Amino acid sequence: MELQDAQGVSLALLGRYDDTTAHIDAASELRVWESIQAEHLSGGGHREWHIAKNDTVVKDTRIPPAGFRPTGAAAIAMTAPVGADYGPVTGMRNYDDVPVRFSALAPLPPGSLRVTARVFYQSTMREFVEELARANTNDDRGTKLMGIWEQTGQAAPRLIASKTADLTVGPPLPPGSDGGTDAGGDAGIAPGGGAGSGCGCALAPSADGRTGLLVGLMLVTLRRARRRRR
Repeated sequence: MELQDAQGVSLALLGRYDDTTAHIDAASELRVWESIQAEHLSGGGHREWHIAKNDTVVKDTRIPPAGFRPTGAAAIAMTAPVGADYGPVTGMRNYDDVPVRFSALAPLPPGSLRVTARVFYQSTMREFVEELARANTNDDRGTKLMGIWEQTGQAAPRLIASKTADLTVGPPLPPGSDGGTDAGGDAGIAPGGGAGSGCGCALAPSADGRTGLLVGLMLVTLRRARRRRR
């Protein structure tokens, strides 16, 4: 998610992927839809990444496809989200509403802003490839796998959808007015109504008292087939 001014200068960016290390920057407030499986341990707890022995779903926040209607207790247990709520299993939503907060912004002068949400798909992760390579001790296929992964872009995330909303920053609002923020009288803000609107925005004080922009953008383009990252 990126916030830009009228000249296209980036004011804030949430969500980063490090191409050098092939890791997602967890500290960048990136929303990730994923499935994480693990091996259940007899003494309690679980161990992740042991691919061949995975028998426990630790997390599955992937968005259900349109029309997904599992029937029967077994099917529901195997396919229900874990750690996410998309409604009743007999009629789950095929989209996710994502509230995003740009905090600690510098004062925003009156004018235009643009918020862009980008959705990426990643087919596999470094941890999976490294585990397969380590587990192969009989020949050089593990080494070859690592080489192919490194030579073909390390399965970097691919852009699959984006959504943009134009916003207008108005003059400062009196303290206590609807849409205002703290006693500092920060600028009011409203959707610009441009292409790709459907984004609700409001200014709000952050924890340190500085201005933040709260954005709620319904990403209806996130219709991905389930079980893809098993």
